[in-house]
Amino acid sequence: MDHQAKPSLTLYHIVSLLLLYSCLGASSIWAGNRLGKLARLAIQNSVSAARQGEASLHLMRASRPAGQLKLPPKSIDQAPDLAVPEHQRSILLIGIDDFQAKQPRLEGLWMVFYLNDLPHFILVPIYPNRQPGTAMKPLVDQQLAAIFSLQSDGSPHPTFLQALRDKDIWWNGYLMLDKTALEQIQDYSHQHANRSEHTPLESIPPTNEDPLQALLGQTRLAQQLCQSSTLALGNDIGEILDFLDKTSTHLSTDLNLHLLLVEIHHGLQVSGGVSCEFPTLAALAWHR
Repeated sequence: MDHQAKPSLTLYHIVSLLLLYSCLGASSIWAGNRLGKLARLAIQNSVSAARQGEASLHLMRASRPAGQLKLPPKSIDQAPDLAVPEHQRSILLIGIDDFQAKQPRLEGLWMVFYLNDLPHFILVPIYPNRQPGTAMKPLVDQQLAAIFSLQSDGSPHPTFLQALRDKDIWWNGYLMLDKTALEQIQDYSHQHANRSEHTPLESIPPTNEDPLQALLGQTRLAQQLCQSSTLALGNDIGEILDFLDKTSTHLSTDLNLHLLLVEIHHGLQVSGGVSCEFPTLAALAWHR
């Protein structure tokens, strides 16, 4: 009888294993389908987020219609857009004599570098500049001044910008100001800082007449604005944008000024104040 029971037991085991494998197979198929759906959903969400990020980057490039500065919305109260990959900011600062002139003249060209969470600005002059070494000799790129011009919307002509790129100069955006805008910014900044000392713009000669004194005067002006700008930049962002809007016929930019001010606000909360550095002009300190 023992010999007859063994085959029944073996058959029972085989049937049980087949049922177990069938259950495991069905479970694997269900789990695979479920994971596949989740993976496809994740990929779709990633693609959608990437497209939204690209759209946000396009929106960040504010444009300036003819005769009017286009400012981004003032009601957004949020941290800077983390989709922007560059931690370092590089701004091309362009100074001209008068937007209303028939042929505006280039007076100054500076690069301004800083980190998006730290309002420590590094300013490097391009036009005018000084020759390397200790000699106080100006360096003026006459070609830049000759090809400088504005388009009908008030933006720099592409030929001028390409000439800068050919010199391996890069930037995230540009900010162009004439003397009227500089005077208004100077007054706004000094009023909030309760400072009366400032460099009159009339004391800075045209660059084409005295490039070295023009460079010295522009440097003094930048240093004074740096020293008095902490309280002004700490104001309500909407108030600052309103001020810039009133100055809009005397400036041009492709920067998102709201994003720029939000970044500086965050940096001020961490560092407590604005600071500036002029690494290529150290030899000018004793000559002021």
